[in-house]
Amino acid sequence: MCERAVIAPVTKEAIQAAFEARGLSPLHRFGQNFLIRPDVLDRIVAAAELRPDEVVLEVGPGTGGLTERLLAACRRVVAAEIDRGLADHLRDLFADDSRFELIVGDVMMKKSALEPDVVQAVMNAGGADGPWCVVANLPYQISSPFLSALGSGPAPPRRIVATLQKEVGIVLNAGPGDEDYTPLSFLARLVWDVERLMVLSPSSFWPAPKVDSVVMRLDTRPERPTSLAATIALGRRLFQGRRKALRSTVARATGVSAEQATAWLEAAGLSPTDRIDGVDPEAIARVAALAHPVEDRW
Repeated sequence: MCERAVIAPVTKEAIQAAFEARGLSPLHRFGQNFLIRPDVLDRIVAAAELRPDEVVLEVGPGTGGLTERLLAACRRVVAAEIDRGLADHLRDLFADDSRFELIVGDVMMKKSALEPDVVQAVMNAGGADGPWCVVANLPYQISSPFLSALGSGPAPPRRIVATLQKEVGIVLNAGPGDEDYTPLSFLARLVWDVERLMVLSPSSFWPAPKVDSVVMRLDTRPERPTSLAATIALGRRLFQGRRKALRSTVARATGVSAEQATAWLEAAGLSPTDRIDGVDPEAIARVAALAHPVEDRW
């Protein structure tokens, strides 16, 4: 573990001074709300329970307060920052630390896929051969697609600790039958053990957002469905007809007859009249495994 003097601006006054010195201002289009509570930053890193040999991906490092704490707890930090002005600040701040790698640009290549350069940087840093984590104060507008891309990827992080909009935290904890149950909830129940760590009021940030935030920990389960990709693809299609019976939505999603869909559903322990928002994702995984030969039609 590397001990460093605290140099990154964290308080509201220090962050404002750093922005003024560089002629910067928070950019709404990037969802910039900076966490201004050092105690919460410390708790986030503690909750990640990082290993000294671990690689961490941080999205939206901002002024570097969380980054600095991560570097004191892990082997290497790969940080993706879309704001070029803040990227210059981060380069200057961590110029002497070879364990810090900065990628300037969007972490998302498109709505549902991670930027390949970011993934490759994590893999090259050690994520291909050893454990890696995501620890970040995520911009609200990318949190759901970013988490979806991580959860459905072939080499997921062992743990995610992220600050999110409170509503996203509710979705991550939602189960079948809940009003807030969505495709992200479906994915979460397949791949993660989800825990809400703390709730943060708008006053914990500068500029203050209009809603509460939460810090969530998502631990990747050691056992994931063998047909995970097929299950996720099928689940997304079924949620498009969430109020309809599975007999018809499975048939439409897979291109088979209603009779064949009924046979798959019954073999998976489901009723043909069940709906996607009322059944456990593991049951849909069983259906996907049976339908795997027609996966390429989805």
